[in-house]
Amino acid sequence: MENIDINPYGQTAEMPDGYPIVDNLVTSSTRKALSARQGVKLKEMMSEVQKSKMPTLLTMGEPTNIIYTIDEFLLAHEYDPSNNVNNLKFSTDLGKTWITKENTFGVLTNAFRFADGTFMMCCQQSDGMHFLWSRDFDTFNDCTVYDYNGNTYQTRANDRRGYMNRQKCYHTFYKGTEYYLFEDYVFPDSNSASSNPRLWYALSEDAGVTIRCAFAFGLSQIGGVTIPARHVHSFVYNKYDGYFYAMTGDHGADECNVMRGTLGDNDTWVWERMAHGQKYKVMSPVFDEGNIYLITDYTDASLVNAKGIVGVPLDRFDFDNFTYLFHATASFMLEGSISSAQPAAMTHMVTDNHGWRFMITDYIGNSKHMIAKGDHNFVWVDNTTGLKFERIFGPNAKGDVYVSTKVPSSSVPEETLRISGKQTYNLTEAMRNSGATDFFDGYNGMPY
Repeated sequence: MENIDINPYGQTAEMPDGYPIVDNLVTSSTRKALSARQGVKLKEMMSEVQKSKMPTLLTMGEPTNIIYTIDEFLLAHEYDPSNNVNNLKFSTDLGKTWITKENTFGVLTNAFRFADGTFMMCCQQSDGMHFLWSRDFDTFNDCTVYDYNGNTYQTRANDRRGYMNRQKCYHTFYKGTEYYLFEDYVFPDSNSASSNPRLWYALSEDAGVTIRCAFAFGLSQIGGVTIPARHVHSFVYNKYDGYFYAMTGDHGADECNVMRGTLGDNDTWVWERMAHGQKYKVMSPVFDEGNIYLITDYTDASLVNAKGIVGVPLDRFDFDNFTYLFHATASFMLEGSISSAQPAAMTHMVTDNHGWRFMITDYIGNSKHMIAKGDHNFVWVDNTTGLKFERIFGPNAKGDVYVSTKVPSSSVPEETLRISGKQTYNLTEAMRNSGATDFFDGYNGMPY
């Protein structure tokens, strides 16, 4: 059978072939099937999927201190403030050996390890944000950071940058160079230190890591119009058409944007606003030839029954052309919601090569998860901890995916998004121990 080359997010061909994105295929006389080739692989896997049972309870096991992973790399946080323990631990061989470093860097909001081995992290300290890089995990240097106007970025007290909705655990190559794309999932405050969320991109160069701003919402313009946003949901590259895509939210209709941009010479960007409004409050894009697949983040009352996972041709990007891979009604989402006043909203998903899917949600009730197998027909499953899990990262080269708890609580909304100071659990082990024995078997899956 022909190999199916999907490689979401623009990874190189080293990623395994055969990753299925879509299985509910839609055809009509006016448009071709969405991802027909991808569906073939999944149907072959269906018999394997049926060998596993849907867990009725997710047994999480012992918590870990792993807060980030990619390839053969693990980042752990030894944190016990009652005993004055606060260390970062780095492993380049999936935990066989470790390098320990006292955490004098502050609160970690983001981390990434480039394919060349360079490590970078975003850290919040009392005087603002610090962007650091290292190649030996002993000496840490300041990244060179340029703002949207080309000037050196100036941090301020209470500045919070680099908080992400989901840690990116994959490599993105553009014209043969690795780019780490990240964003500000921030909540503007009264002193505006964290206002104007930005799109960032980082490169590992001989002299270290350079970070540049691709767009600053509320400051940058498209066609002479300033584009507002409360925070950024996603910033990714589509290798199929060569465009970069960004999704934002959140409160007003004008803050919900889907944008497409091109990167030219001398780090110049040209952006267009493809759509805006509450119907375009989306995130977690995945691409194939001609199509984009999105998870809705609808919280507007008028869209309470329009939640789900959707696909749409990029050349006809419009809400009326959305095709549902999974349609989540209000009654279904309320089963796992924190309250009847706020139905849960989907944010991002991980899928293995046997069709197991694990969805992370916002506004979830304690210990609730959305799990599906073989298709996108999700069910709610509890876990044994009584905790909420709202962040997910991985898989690494071993196939392990981790989830982190929604703690610590804080009056600063971004603090719940930080990666340090949290309990984490190995989701892959939990799924296997709960009956999903083939979850990430052999590592042939990718995050959605």
